[in-house]
Amino acid sequence: TKHLIRKQSVAVSIFALSLIFVCFTQWTNFRLNTGPSPLFYPSEAAQFVLQNKIPGNFINEYAAGSELIWLLYPQYKIFMDGRAANVYDSQYFWYYRHLGSDRIFSKLSDQYNLTFAIAPLSWNLGSQLMSRDDWHLVFFDNAAAVYVKKTDDTAQLIEQHAYTLLNPWRDLNTLLESCKDEEARAVLGS
Repeated sequence: TKHLIRKQSVAVSIFALSLIFVCFTQWTNFRLNTGPSPLFYPSEAAQFVLQNKIPGNFINEYAAGSELIWLLYPQYKIFMDGRAANVYDSQYFWYYRHLGSDRIFSKLSDQYNLTFAIAPLSWNLGSQLMSRDDWHLVFFDNAAAVYVKKTDDTAQLIEQHAYTLLNPWRDLNTLLESCKDEEARAVLGS
């Protein structure tokens, strides 16, 4: 009976500690590491993609690939992730590293039928896409931006979500200069 009492007291102790932990997490908003941090990874961009069911294939930045697998699989397959040296052939990786060339990006876009991009704000591909007429910024936050290529399947999404004035690389003074609406200028300037 001593053995049974000991097992019961261990079970009660574990239950009590679990209950205390659950109460603590509820009252303090404490979160266990259950996925990528939205402060550093494109979590909200991935949510935007899923909510809007953007059709087609996308390109992503190498370092964000693992997190995007976590967030988007099985609905989407990522373009590149940290397994590059082991999984992708050298030509694929070479093209990826030279995306700054408009010619190389166009070739990759055509070859892989890319219709959108999830780009961390630190990745120069975003500013390159902003300068193209066929790609449109449809979402951005503090971590990443989503660009969509204009096709028949994406035209409505672009019409609903495209940024025509704001973009993550535009400084406030340039934005204010381009703003014609006085009321909007006042709001932006405050």
